[in-house]
Order: sequence, then C-alpha cells, then structure tokens
Amino acid sequence: TDSAAAGTAFSTGRKTNNSRLGLDSAGNRLHTILEKADARGMATGVVVTSGVVHATPGAFFGHSMDRRKYKQVALGLLDADIDVLIGSGRQYLEEGDPSIIGKLEKRGCLVVRSLEELDDVSEGRAMALYPGDNYGIPTIAEGRSPEYLPQATAKALEIVTNNSRGKGFFLMVEGSLIDKMCHANDAAGMLAEIRDFDNAVGVALDYAQAHPGTLVIILADHETGGLAIPSGNADFHLSESGIGYVWGSVSHTASMVPLFAYGPCATRFGGVLENDEIGRRMQEVLGLQP
Repeated sequence: TDSAAAGTAFSTGRKTNNSRLGLDSAGNRLHTILEKADARGMATGVVVTSGVVHATPGAFFGHSMDRRKYKQVALGLLDADIDVLIGSGRQYLEEGDPSIIGKLEKRGCLVVRSLEELDDVSEGRAMALYPGDNYGIPTIAEGRSPEYLPQATAKALEIVTNNSRGKGFFLMVEGSLIDKMCHANDAAGMLAEIRDFDNAVGVALDYAQAHPGTLVIILADHETGGLAIPSGNADFHLSESGIGYVWGSVSHTASMVPLFAYGPCATRFGGVLENDEIGRRMQEVLGLQP
C-alpha cells in the first residue's frame, strides 16, 4: 500500500486504490473519522512533521483521486472544521485570491508560521503552517529540534481538550519523516526520527494517564525499506557482536507493522488486523457509524 490508501483505510474504514484520498475505489466520496467526529461536536486535530496536505494527514480531511493534487487536498480544510493543525506545506494554502488561509482567517481561525507562535494559545481554532512544501520542516539530521513533535503534540492536546467541552476529541499525530529516511536507506536518520516520535508517544501516554477515558493507538501505515537487523559479526555466539542494518528496498514493502493500544477499548485492537478494520474499530470506539 501507499500512504494515501493506507491513510484512507484508517480514516474511513474502507480500502481504496493507491494515491486516492478520502475516496473509494470507484471514486465515491467517503466520510472520514475526523469529519464524523467534528459533526458530533468533538474537537479534532492533525499534527505532522511533513506537509499538512501530504498523503497521511490529507487522508483525514481531503478528497482527491490523486494525492499529489495538493491544492485540491487543501480545499478539504474548508469543509472540515479542524481545531488545530500543525505542519508544513503553507505554500499550498497561500495561492489564490482569496487564499485558503485567507478564508480560514475570515472564519476566525488563527494561522501562524511556527509552533512557537502558539505558545499563548490554549483554545479556539489554530494552525501553525510552516513555510515551504511537504518537506518544509527539516529532519532531525538537518537540524530540526528534537522537541518539535513532542511539543506540538502537547500543544494540540491542550487545544483539543479545551475545545472539546466534554464531548471528546480525535487527534492524529504522525512522525512523517521516518518514511523519508527509510526511502533513503538512512539508518541513523531513521533512528533519530523514531526517537522523536517515541518522545511524542510519551507525551500522549502521559496525557492518557492523567485523563482517564483517553485511548492512544500507535501504528504505522506501511513498512519502508525492507530493513533487516542482523548480528554485526558472523560469529553470533559472541557475548557482544553488535548489530548491522541491511536494507532490501528503497520503496514500500509488504512486511507487517506493529500496532500498540493503551487505554479503554485497547483490547479491541489486538491480533492481526487489516488496515480498514482498524479504521472501522476506531470509529466504533468513538461511537461513530463506520
């Protein structure tokens, strides 16, 4: 699968063709879990280290036959009243007169250019859209602060909590650049991005412990790179032989990926599950109709 089809399976509970966002294989529009949660009065949010209209985040609010039609994907933001959105790809929302950003601002949404500008924001609709394209936010290796994703996660949780008014919320957070590093077969870069994501998971788990009733699901949409981690020495009987990183591909693979769940209804996500089944169970847990 590619991220668009996998993201759509998670967000809608339906499988679709690669490259499609929020549409089934026949091209029919599907309602996403974020859109359904918003319609129920829940707060919603999306936080990524990529562009906000890239495949995975776009699958939760966008509807397009081609994931690369970023301006079309961005139009979904005018239909989905997302409470908080953090990532790059600002250029895709700036073009046109009035621009998508201009329309959002007229609706009372605060749109800034960095996470730091949200320091004093604790409620209301807010978007931190970094300049540049879908990779406008640097990788850890390129100098991104390792605090970015954990801090963005904490800020998003603060806003959706205050906006939820007791009705609950849905928040999707992605460590997007793990995939980029695996496409490049860059083991050091991959590890740095995974550590960053792990820190964000820690923020989410701390929040769940402090707020009973919160379900945290950690999963991947696919494996990239065909990574194997063998012994670093041919004599694997040694007490310490180190490890090696051996890549089998520069693309996506069919390797299975793990899923972890913590909180109420976590047992609903045990066993081996198809990606669309995960999407349906997420909706059921929120009391939404799949």
